[in-house]
Amino acid sequence: MSMARVLIIDADHLAVTGLRDLLEARNAAKVCAEAADAEEGLALLKRSKADMAICSVNLAGMTGLEFTRRAVAEVPGIKILLRGIHSAGHMVDESRSAGAAGYISKSAGIGTILKAVSTIARGGTFFGAPLLPSKHDENARTSRRSRAVQVTPRERDVVRLIAEGKTSKEIGTILGISVKTVETHRSNLMRKLRLHSVSETVRYAIRHHYVVP
Repeated sequence: MSMARVLIIDADHLAVTGLRDLLEARNAAKVCAEAADAEEGLALLKRSKADMAICSVNLAGMTGLEFTRRAVAEVPGIKILLRGIHSAGHMVDESRSAGAAGYISKSAGIGTILKAVSTIARGGTFFGAPLLPSKHDENARTSRRSRAVQVTPRERDVVRLIAEGKTSKEIGTILGISVKTVETHRSNLMRKLRLHSVSETVRYAIRHHYVVP
């Protein structure tokens, strides 16, 4: 099997350098591109012919989770390994729902990183332990992706600004849209995400890393 081509996305230059050196020194993968944010990463992903992206969850603008949702929708066959500051819990579930093939903590050891990359490159998943694919797994993953709520970049901006306490008028000024358009986005979001109050919107924004608590 040929060596997997990997795109690394992380705002921390030292983290990118460390990952690249580790993967190439161990002949685990070929790093074909690097990006400091998700927007740049998505653009590179489409022209670098990468097989896999290793992406930080905590990025400005578009988070790693949103990057994953867009990547799996726009780049057929791409595999995403997310890295975050949390070791387990809800982030594993969020990563699975977004369509990622794996999630590891940024504090994970060398062995875990290499095992995750190797497992995912062979078509498996890695959420703390390797799991090679079966027909049932593939069907379940497809079902999860089809059920995932798609939030547009503009809607994500509105969620973030609502969570930051901005009024509809302030949001309209910041985004350069009318108050009526803001209200339309807000209404659509509340309906799609089944949110019923500002406090629920704030919790949603924090949980999906649109804002930092």
